[in-house]
Amino acid sequence: IKRYPTSSREEIIQLAEQIEYSPQYSQGNKQAYKDLLLKILGYEVTTSSSIRTIVSNLIFLLEIGVAEKDLGKIVTRLPAVLEYDIENTMKPKYDYIKEKGFNIEDIVFYPNLFGLSLIKRIIPRLEFLEIRGIKPLNYSLSRLLAPGDKEFAEKIAKSNYAEYQAFLHNLITKFSAEAKKPKGSSKLALSEWHSFKEDFLNQYKGFRRNLELL
Repeated sequence: IKRYPTSSREEIIQLAEQIEYSPQYSQGNKQAYKDLLLKILGYEVTTSSSIRTIVSNLIFLLEIGVAEKDLGKIVTRLPAVLEYDIENTMKPKYDYIKEKGFNIEDIVFYPNLFGLSLIKRIIPRLEFLEIRGIKPLNYSLSRLLAPGDKEFAEKIAKSNYAEYQAFLHNLITKFSAEAKKPKGSSKLALSEWHSFKEDFLNQYKGFRRNLELL
C-alpha cells in the first residue's frame, strides 16, 4: 500500500494475493502475517480479513480522497472497515453522503457510517431532515447518525418520535416492496432509492400537508 499510486491498484492487489496464496503464507500463522502487514502500515488493530481485502479496502479509501495520514484514524476508529465489501457496502454509502454534500473530512471524523444500514439509518435520517426543511450539512455525520431514533427525531429533526417512526416504517416498507434481489446489498438499496425517491418524498410531503390542514 505504501507503493500506491506509484504502482497501480491492480499490481498492489496482485502482490497481496501472491503473498496470501504463497506456500510460506499458507503454512505459517496467517494472523501473524496480517498483524505484521498492519504493523508495518502503522495500525495497531487485528482483523479476520484476508490480506487482499485489507489492501483493497485501504486503496479504496485512498481513491475516494482519504489522505494517507488519515488512514490510521479511520482504521483505529473502525477496524471493521478492513472487512467490508467495497462495491456492496462501502461505495454506496460513500456515494450517498457525497450526493448530500459531505466530504472526506466528515468520513475521517465519523467512519462508523460504513457500519450503519443505508436503508434503516443513513437515508431515512438525511431525507427526513430535508423534508422538514433542515439542511443535513448543518450537523456533523456523527450528530446525525449516532443518536437513537428518539433523540434524533426530537433534538435534531425538531419533530416527534412517532412521526419519524412512521416515516421510517413507510420507507423500509417501500424498499421491501421494490426489492427484486436478495436483501443486504447497499449497492442495490441505493439504486432502488434513486428509482422511487421522488414519488415517495412527494407522497410523504402531501401526507404531512394534509395533517397540517386537519
